[in-house]
Amino acid sequence: MPLPAPRTTREVFHLLAQFDRDAGLDDLLSRVDFTGIGPAEISQVVMGRPLRDRRQGIAPGGYDVRTAFKQAILSEEFRTRILPAFLQSFPELTRDVFIHVPKCAGTDLTMNLGRRQMPLPSVMESPGWLSDDEFLSVLGGLARALVFHKRIFVYGHMEFGTYLDRCGLRPGDKVFSIIRDPIALMVSQANYAIGRLRQDPNGRDPDTVVTLNHLGLAGGLPANMSDRDLKDLVVQALLHPAVAFANQACRHLSSSKALSFEAAIDMIIANDVEVTTTERYNRWLRERWGIPHSARHNRSEQLLTLHEARRFYAAAMFEATGEDQKLYDLITWGLEKADSAAITGQQLAKLILPRDVVAFSSELTGERQQAREKGTRGLFVVEEPPLVNRYLVTPALLAPGSPVLEEVYAASFGAGATGVEYLKTGWSTSERNFTWSIGSESTVELPPCPEDGTYLVQLLMRAFVVPTILPSQRVEIGVNGQAIGACDIKTLAMVEFEVPPAIAASGKPLALTITVPGAARPRPLNGADDDRVLGICLERMLFRRLRAAERSE
Repeated sequence: MPLPAPRTTREVFHLLAQFDRDAGLDDLLSRVDFTGIGPAEISQVVMGRPLRDRRQGIAPGGYDVRTAFKQAILSEEFRTRILPAFLQSFPELTRDVFIHVPKCAGTDLTMNLGRRQMPLPSVMESPGWLSDDEFLSVLGGLARALVFHKRIFVYGHMEFGTYLDRCGLRPGDKVFSIIRDPIALMVSQANYAIGRLRQDPNGRDPDTVVTLNHLGLAGGLPANMSDRDLKDLVVQALLHPAVAFANQACRHLSSSKALSFEAAIDMIIANDVEVTTTERYNRWLRERWGIPHSARHNRSEQLLTLHEARRFYAAAMFEATGEDQKLYDLITWGLEKADSAAITGQQLAKLILPRDVVAFSSELTGERQQAREKGTRGLFVVEEPPLVNRYLVTPALLAPGSPVLEEVYAASFGAGATGVEYLKTGWSTSERNFTWSIGSESTVELPPCPEDGTYLVQLLMRAFVVPTILPSQRVEIGVNGQAIGACDIKTLAMVEFEVPPAIAASGKPLALTITVPGAARPRPLNGADDDRVLGICLERMLFRRLRAAERSE
C-alpha cells in the first residue's frame, strides 16, 4: 500500500520513522503518494512556513514533487529548525531542557540521561556534524521512540534566550544547567582544544579546523611535539579569545548578545532555572536523578594544569572572566546557604532578598577574590611519569605580568648524590637512584631561603605499595613544625608545596618532616626479602623561586 503524503510537520516525522539507512531516502519516498502536493504544501509541512512569492508557488514545467520534497527534507533550512519543529509537533511531551555550558560535565550528564529519556540534541541542527544519512537516521529513531516516552530531553550548547525565542517554555518544562569555576573552565577548554588536535591533527572535523586556523596551524598540528611545545600551544589556546571563550556560563544562560552577569541572572530567576556546579555534580546526579556514580565522560587531557594556569595567568583570566566569576560565586554562595545539590532561580532570589542581586554579587566576588588571591599553602600532587615530566616543564609563553619560575637548586637522592646530605633521620642506606624512608617519620633539612620571596619545594617520590593489599600510601608533610598538608600516593608523584612566607623570611634552615603512617614491611605483604618498614622512596628535589613580574614604569 502506498504511504500517504504528510500534511503536517508531525506527519513528516512519522514518515521518517520508516526511513531505512541501507535502503535510502529515495526508496522511502518512492512509496509515498504525493498526489495533490505542490510547492506551497511542501513549504508548509517541511519548512513550517507559507510561501510569500507567487513565483515560488507555481510548479514549473517538469516539476517532480518527490525530488522537491527530498530537497526540502535535506535542506539547511529544515535541519536548522529541527528543535522547534520537533517540539511543536509533539506538544504532549514534557520537556527537560539542559543548557550545556561547555566543559561543565555536560557530556557526562547527557550520556547518563540520554539512556533514560528520549534525547533531542541541538547538534542535529549543525550540518557539519552529521551527514544526511546520519541526520535522517537520528530523526527516524526519535520518531520511532516517541510511543515509549512521555518526557523529552533537549540538550546542547545552546543559548537559553535563543531557545526561549525559538521553542518557548511551558508549565511543567524543567530547565537546568551546570556551571564551573570560570578559570577552570577556560583551562579545560584550552586543554580540550589541543587534545582534539592530537586526535585529529589534520582537521577533518569542523571544530579542529576552526582551532587550527585560530592558532595559525592551517597545515595541521606538527608531529612529535615536545612537552614544552604542547604546553605552549595550550597556553596560546588559553589566551586566544576565540578558542578558550570567556564568560561561557553567562553566554549560554542568557544569549550571545548579552554576555553579562545581570542578563544571565535575570534569565535564571525569571524562568526558575535549576543550577548546580561541577563540585556538587555527583551529589546532584544522585539526589536529582538517582544515579549513584558516573565515570565523568569526556574529560579533557591535562596538558596544562589548573594549578599552573592560576600561577602564571590568573590576573589575565580573572579580568577576562569577570561576568562568569560573579555568577559562579553567587551560585556557589546560594548552594552553601541552602546546603543543597542544586538551587533554582526562585530559591536563590529568596536568599538574596531584600538586597539588590547585582550589587550583592559584586561585593561577594570582591570578598571571595581576596581569599582566592591568598592562595593555598597545601600540597599539590601530580602522579604518573608522563604527567610529572610534563608538569616540571615550565611554559615558555607567558602573558604580560606573569611571574617567572626560577630554579634555585636541585638535588638527587641516589647513592653518592649531593642531596643525600640533606637527609637526616628515618632514612635507609641510599640506593642507585633513590633513598627509602624507614619507619613512619623521616626528616630532611634544607638550607635557608636565600632571601625574601615565594619559594616552592618539589619532591619526586614513589610510595611502597602492593596492589590489592596496600594500593597507596598516605603522606603528610610539615615544615619547621608547621603542617603543610597530606596526600595519597600510588605511583611516581611530584609533591609540591610553597614554603610558608614567615618561614621563608626567618633565615632558618627548612626542616621537613615526612610522615607515612602506613609504612610497612615488604616480606609479609609480597614475600620480598626485606624487613625494613618502607614508606616512600625519595628520588629528586627541585627548589624554585617564583619571582613576581617586573612592574612597567
